Amino acid sequence: MNENALDKSKTPCCILEEDLENEIIRKNGFQKPFVALQILIWILFGTNILVYFAFIIPSLPLLFAIVIGIICAILCSVVFALGWKVTAIDPGYSEEDSIFNSSNFNCSECKICHSFFEENSKHCKLCNKCIPRYDHHCKWLNTCIGEKNYRYFFLLLFFVTLLLIMIITVTISSILMETVNNNTYIYWNLRLYFWSPITFYTIGVLILAIDIPLLILNAHLFVLHCYLVFRGVTTYEYLTKIVIDEDENSNNKSRICCYNTDNFCRQIVSSVDWIVADRKKIAAKKKKIKEEKEKMNKKKSNDNGDVANSMDLELSNIRQLDYEEQSISPAKGSFLTN
Repeated sequence: MNENALDKSKTPCCILEEDLENEIIRKNGFQKPFVALQILIWILFGTNILVYFAFIIPSLPLLFAIVIGIICAILCSVVFALGWKVTAIDPGYSEEDSIFNSSNFNCSECKICHSFFEENSKHCKLCNKCIPRYDHHCKWLNTCIGEKNYRYFFLLLFFVTLLLIMIITVTISSILMETVNNNTYIYWNLRLYFWSPITFYTIGVLILAIDIPLLILNAHLFVLHCYLVFRGVTTYEYLTKIVIDEDENSNNKSRICCYNTDNFCRQIVSSVDWIVADRKKIAAKKKKIKEEKEKMNKKKSNDNGDVANSMDLELSNIRQLDYEEQSISPAKGSFLTN
């Protein structure tokens, strides 16, 4: 058990730093310390669903209320189950996996957590363990996304998108129905035993104000991961530019289906990858790497120049000695002959 987590005087950040110092390996997203974004998303999800079922669904005609209520309940259950599954899974190497990989010549030992990892793995400093086929560390779920839970994460994005679309559509429809027909008060009086236009419109606007931005962010993330699945790469590989850029002479075209549509897909993903890619940081990193390469090349050329200059100087000295020797020899010869 994490003893630091029991100390009430320490914040989650302090606990996390001490976990790393003490080499405590986090198992999954439900292990302390919890992060603010994780707590926020679970509270936001639960509150949003409760308010929606308590006030928006009852504002619909009976048949629509039953059908939409059942569909939304199914979607909510699926989203909750997938979110729980992704968070509860241990995305790292198990002890059995590490033992098996130790006998594999293609695997190496991590110098930090001492587990044997495959080529496409990465050590997460937040979880303090190596993740097979590392994709990214999700702060919303407080866990790493990798080979073991990526499929559930992808499905989670899909069903969250569907759920948000349905909630937004039904909420807008409910507001429009009240604006045009003014009959929502009948359903509220029958089911909620009160009616307040201010309460109804306030709740509707709040739901839209929260869910529309969430839908935009989630849809962008889902489109990006559709592209990554299409390319067969991870978020980490995409962001670090490990992906090989294919050209006409490339031998890696077989990695990508529908090769002729790749440029079109790149244009799409370049408009949505801002949700995971900080373009300013990437540009700054590229600039720094470029400057370091230029410095190394300049230093290398200077070193080569110094070597060449020293060789030229040495050759010049040799030639000077030869010349002096040749200039002295005839005099000696002439002296001897005389």
